[in-house]
Amino acid sequence: MRKLNPLELLEYIGESEKTVTRELGAARGTTMLRIELSQEAAAKMTYAGLDEQMKLLAARIDRKGDPLYSDDPLVRERLKSIWSRDEKEMRQMLDDIEAATICHLTIDKHTQLPSRLTMERKLAYVDESGKSRTETLVSDVTFGDL
Repeated sequence: MRKLNPLELLEYIGESEKTVTRELGAARGTTMLRIELSQEAAAKMTYAGLDEQMKLLAARIDRKGDPLYSDDPLVRERLKSIWSRDEKEMRQMLDDIEAATICHLTIDKHTQLPSRLTMERKLAYVDESGKSRTETLVSDVTFGDL
């Protein structure tokens, strides 16, 4: 997957259904907000990110010079078939996914700009063999001076 883009995340948070609370115990000169996305917003964010990654992967199969590209059209067809099967499987798993996303945003009181953003995303789903699986993604971004 591509790296977390904190500006895109902040934009998505701004547009999403969420619960925002102020956390106690923030460092001096800062305010910390706890932002919990609704189950639907967290699932939608997960779906959109994975869908984008799958589309980028599919495009690489036909891009000359890419490691996934082959001059042999039969190999490319086989790769497209595998991609199609896996994309369908992903969509089926995402139909019943349980997603939870919690972010902590630290804001500098003097500049009113974010200084740190952490995100924890937990996903619970049933894989293709029927087993329950859980995944957690933790991201931590520190904003610096330009």
